[in-house]
Amino acid sequence: MNSRCKKLLVSLWAVACSLMLLVGCAYTSGETLQSVPATGLAWPAPPSEPRIAYVMSFTGAEDLGIKKRFLQRLRIFVSGRSEERLVRPMAVVESPGNRYFVADPGVRGVHLFDLQRGRYRLIRRENGEPLPSSVGLAVGLVGEV
Repeated sequence: MNSRCKKLLVSLWAVACSLMLLVGCAYTSGETLQSVPATGLAWPAPPSEPRIAYVMSFTGAEDLGIKKRFLQRLRIFVSGRSEERLVRPMAVVESPGNRYFVADPGVRGVHLFDLQRGRYRLIRRENGEPLPSSVGLAVGLVGEV
């Protein structure tokens, strides 16, 4: 297996683990998960009530059904730059409005997947400079990240 395949597998595994943690953090004592997903990947194993379950994995916006707008496609075509993908995801949080933020020190930024609006954005500093160490995220009381 070449190094590129190994990096992809590690990235996919990290995203899957992050999503499992996200699902587990959303659980409250009054809720019960209705069923274990078809994949059967859940923790803890039956007969205990599952608290963390594998939902899905993704490596970029297109995996979530987010299409590039015309100007984004034109910019990629003109600049020759490849699209942004998850490289080394470290943390995932969901904010109100079906928006997912993924801290990724591999691209030195934070991916924003806005599923409600069908938009993707790589967040960096105001001047476009990379973030020095994007490894953790938290959601505040009113939904700010």
